[in-house]
Order: sequence, then C-alpha cells, then structure tokens
Amino acid sequence: MLKELEAVAKSRVIKAYLRFYLDAEDSFEDDLDHYVAVKLFALRESRYAFRAPYRTWSSDWERMLYDGTYMTDDEFLSNFRMDRECIQQLNKMVEDDEVFKQCWGKRSKMPSMLHIMVFLKYLGSYGNEASLQKIGRAMGISKGSVNECVMRASSAILKLQQQAIRWPDAEERKRISGRISKAHGFLHCVGLIDGTLFPLAFAPMLNGEDYFTRKGNYAVKGLIICDDSAKITWVEMGWPGSVHDNRVWLNSDVYLSKEKYFNNKEYLLGDSAFAASPVLVPAFKKGSNSNLRDDQCYFNTKLAKVRIKSEHCLGLLKARFQRLQGHRRVIKSKQDLDVILQVMMCACILHNLLINHPIPEDWMENTAEAEDEEAFDYHGDMGNRRDQLLAYLMETR
Repeated sequence: MLKELEAVAKSRVIKAYLRFYLDAEDSFEDDLDHYVAVKLFALRESRYAFRAPYRTWSSDWERMLYDGTYMTDDEFLSNFRMDRECIQQLNKMVEDDEVFKQCWGKRSKMPSMLHIMVFLKYLGSYGNEASLQKIGRAMGISKGSVNECVMRASSAILKLQQQAIRWPDAEERKRISGRISKAHGFLHCVGLIDGTLFPLAFAPMLNGEDYFTRKGNYAVKGLIICDDSAKITWVEMGWPGSVHDNRVWLNSDVYLSKEKYFNNKEYLLGDSAFAASPVLVPAFKKGSNSNLRDDQCYFNTKLAKVRIKSEHCLGLLKARFQRLQGHRRVIKSKQDLDVILQVMMCACILHNLLINHPIPEDWMENTAEAEDEEAFDYHGDMGNRRDQLLAYLMETR
C-alpha cells in the first residue's frame, strides 16, 4: 500500500511541475495533490502500528541458535561443529532422556538444547579457548554449569552408541568387501584398522609414566576400525599411550572372539605396526638388513591406497572435534579417565551420525594423521593370508 501511494505521489509531483511551468492552473488537480500528500504522510506515520513486534530473546544461546543475523551459518558451524539443523535433530534424539529432567538445586532446569550446545562448544574447543570459564562466558552460564552440561549431555549421547557404532552384519560386510574389491582388488576385506593417540594437555597424576609416548607427550591410546566410507565400526580405547597398537589389538574382543565378527575368508587391512593373522593383513615391513622385494612394494602401494580411508577417518574425527587433539582434564583418578573416555566415545558417535555432512576444508589443516608406524617384530609363519593376497594381486596386476 505504501509503495503504491508513493508511486502515485511521485507522478503527481511531476504533473504539478509541468502545470507550474506551463502556467496552466487547475484548482481541482491542486486539491487532489494535497489530498494524496496528506494520505501519504498519514500512512508513513502509522506504518509501524501494523508491524509485527521484534523478536526478543530470553538468552544469548537461543539467539545464536535461531537468529541467523546475530550469528551466520558459517560462524555457527565454526562454534558448534555442526549446523543448526543437525543440532536440532540431535536434540530430538536425546531430549527425553531422564538426565535432563533433574533440577539443579532451587534453580529451574536448563533445556536439553542448551546442554547439547554447551557440550558441542566444549567438544569443538581447543587450547586456550577450551577453558570452562570461556565456554561459560560465551554461553551465558557459569563454569560449574558448563561441567554439569557436559556430563549430562555426554551421558545422554553415550546411550546412542549401539545405534551409531556397530559391527556390520554379514550382508553389510559383503557390501563393504564388494566395494573394496572392485576399487582396490583386495578380496573379502571388511574393514580398515588403525591406531591413534589422543593427547593429554597435562601429565596424569595417576601412573603418568604409562601415558608417556614415544613422541615425548602424554596420551591415551585408541584403536579404530572403519569401513571404506570412513564410518567407524569398532572403537577400542582407554589404554595408556605407551602401549603398542598390536597389543591393544590382541586384547580386543574383535580379535579374541574373531569367530563372532568374521566369516572364514574375511579380514581387516592395517599398517605394518600389526602382526599378520588370519583376520588381519598388514603391510610388509622393511627388515633391518634387507629391502622389500618389488612385489612387496607393489603390495604396500596397493594397500596404502585403500588404507588411507582409516587415516581420513581419524583426521575427520579430530578436525571436527578439536578437544581430541588435547584433553585438558588432569587424570587424578579412574573417574577422571572415565570422563575423558566418555567424551571421546561421544565424539566417535557424533562422527558416525554426521558421516554424510562434509566439513570445511580449512578444518583439515594440521590435523592429518602423521604418526610414524610403531615397529613390531614377530616370528613364525603368520602371513599366509597376506601371501595369498600378494600372489593374487601379482596375477591380476
């Protein structure tokens, strides 16, 4: 209405100028011009009376979540490591959990959405930005409330573990092996295995020497099995950083109860840190006084092209959730270690839930797995499966 009347008024102004210069007076047209001007002035003065009131926010976190002008989509993604739609979907999955229905003293309980946002802010922070004080200041709550939100949210998300991280059944393993065989030539391969270190910002006060790694820092050891799409199918974590990858593998349930997880010909691919076995085929390792043969080099090259997905999986995990690059909680007791492991497992769960959502390229900078392979010397003829694969690859070369 306002725009139409402004257009009419503009055309009448032009006509009034023409009558003035042509000395063609018209009292009727002058009265009409006056009428249009009065109506336009009245409409401009009253236009705010019909305007919807501005949205008011009771808290900063609500404004961050719902107001795209206050925090852009890119800024929101950078702060909370997932977009607004994904956060709302995650909240729907856990909002009915009993842990969010408990009140804190005399204060009213905080909504589940706030718990999720605080936890994601916590999980995506690294270095100085990871302090509870700074997270609380950004979210408009106290340091103690941040810790409560983290514990409650992680407890609720942890209950999604069986839904998000599960060993593939026979049909799924058949599809995985089919894709790997078609793309890389490794028959019956159902997954990729790799070990990694989750660094600790401070030396543990409980058995600290066990967590000291060959890299000169303190860390918790983790073992990840994933498929060819970088989706995690098994997680083994909690071992001190000084423990060898192969030792973690030999004590895992996947290895000890291999008949539950593998059919007769199925196996995993890994780097040379692992010992060859009927269910794990590692890369050939150069001996101390000998070089690899040409066929062994070819085998390692082929294996590296498929095994890069396991490194990609770990890179994505640590890039999205930067707290995994340096936990700031000091391990003073088993409870502290349990909290760290709970947060790490939640990160793995969220990784799988977000597997189809790519991350910005700049997040991957300086997060690639650059761990040198741990030397492992083993004896005996444990490489039959590997030798069979080597012979097959050389025949189909």
